[in-house]
Amino acid sequence: MSNPLTIAKFGGTSVANYAAMQNCARIVAGNPGTRIVVVSAAAGITNHLVDLAHKAMTQEQIAEVCQAITDIEFKILNELKAKDSVAAKLDDLLDEVKKLAFHEEILHRNDLKDNLLSMGERMSSLMFSAVLAEQDVATMNFDVRKVLRTDSEFGAAAPQLDMIAENAQALLKPEIENAIVVTQGFVGADEEGRTTTLGRGGSDFTAALLAEAIGAEVCEIWTDVTGVYTTDPRITAAAHPLPELSFEEAAEMATFG
Repeated sequence: MSNPLTIAKFGGTSVANYAAMQNCARIVAGNPGTRIVVVSAAAGITNHLVDLAHKAMTQEQIAEVCQAITDIEFKILNELKAKDSVAAKLDDLLDEVKKLAFHEEILHRNDLKDNLLSMGERMSSLMFSAVLAEQDVATMNFDVRKVLRTDSEFGAAAPQLDMIAENAQALLKPEIENAIVVTQGFVGADEEGRTTTLGRGGSDFTAALLAEAIGAEVCEIWTDVTGVYTTDPRITAAAHPLPELSFEEAAEMATFG
């Protein structure tokens, strides 16, 4: 490929709805070097899943949260040009959400929690792959759990770098020759195939891990904030962009948040 091999990662607000996904899809389609896209769950979904996984709720409350998740996903689905090809797969994922949410052991078993928490990214990658296909490019929705091997520390799983590199070369890299691969951030699987999650910031971590594993030259982390600000501009109007940042300052910010 003449263009540098690139992985692009889009966060929750960037894939929050159909219009946001369209914007991201145009960015991806406009860069021939981008061959892998890592997505977070659509904005709002993870918070709902966290509630289901960690809060004691009545059956009625669980049903209400599941419905809120369904409403977010169906709002995106109903704007897809080829929604019929996606609807059945989305229904299957939503059924899995409900099954896990109503599981009597969900509050006590971390393996079930991780499986439930992974559903946001799994639904998001399905939807984004369909939106990207509307840009007349070949796409595929790839299950990152085939590649991203971790230990069994549910909730904060540690990646197994050698296994990830081996799996990525064998299973992921061949796919990018013929299609733009859309996959999930935040999610992995242990040696027994059980779903794990990487913890806070896991989607960015996923993009970096995959970039290293396939030898990508560029790893892009896309956000809805244009530049680096003094503080979160979504919280206070006093925030302003920093015109320049030294390496030492960037390292300090990355370390301390």
